[in-house]
Amino acid sequence: MRSAHFAHEQIATLSDHLQELRSLALKITPNYGPQPGGSGDGQKTASAVAEIIDQEKKIVGSVRQLSAALDEVRALIALLPTDCPEKNVMYMRYLNYRSWVQIAAELGYSWQHVHRLHGRALNYILNIVNRQEE
Repeated sequence: MRSAHFAHEQIATLSDHLQELRSLALKITPNYGPQPGGSGDGQKTASAVAEIIDQEKKIVGSVRQLSAALDEVRALIALLPTDCPEKNVMYMRYLNYRSWVQIAAELGYSWQHVHRLHGRALNYILNIVNRQEE
């Protein structure tokens, strides 16, 4: 279940890096004078664009991983009974990325009770998965 959260965080990190690359690319100014100026091989813009394209490809790959992980998480949460508080806790934690404190506040439970519900949900899911594997 943590794989979805990890993929989500990875996309955020890659997106931040992409924004930095785009910002740097916008700072590159061409030299229109007859004299060559600056340092480097004159390919700063092309290099920046290539880095941006590579970063966008990484983001697309991470989005695919996130989508697959979220599908797995949804399938596991769907194993829980329809109208149980455990299902709400799991949904909020793993699909909405809420903190334990936020979940407790939104559901009107104590932090400890949210953890008990989470543990029960994990045990319920684990029991079903283990029975399916037998």
